[in-house]
Amino acid sequence: MRGWKALLLHYEIESFNARYAQVLDEQRLADWTEHVHRRCTLYVVLSRENFDRGLPVGLIYCENKRMIHDRAFALMETSTVCAALPTAHSSAANLS
Repeated sequence: MRGWKALLLHYEIESFNARYAQVLDEQRLADWTEHVHRRCTLYVVLSRENFDRGLPVGLIYCENKRMIHDRAFALMETSTVCAALPTAHSSAANLS
């Protein structure tokens, strides 16, 4: 692949990566799952330590897009519940 085709492919990859990073930065997990191909068969996020040691245990391990969607939904629900809980600081203030 040479010339303008290579440049076009490079642009498309860079655009995809920018959109992908933006939805993650903005914690839009529902939108993030749309960046995963419908036929995805494995999505693994390894810690740097596990990668360096050759350990295959992932922080996130999903075997298809549905599992990725479920994981994102669970993360969204957890963050919603945690945001609604009083912090230790505010709980202590309410006790006095």
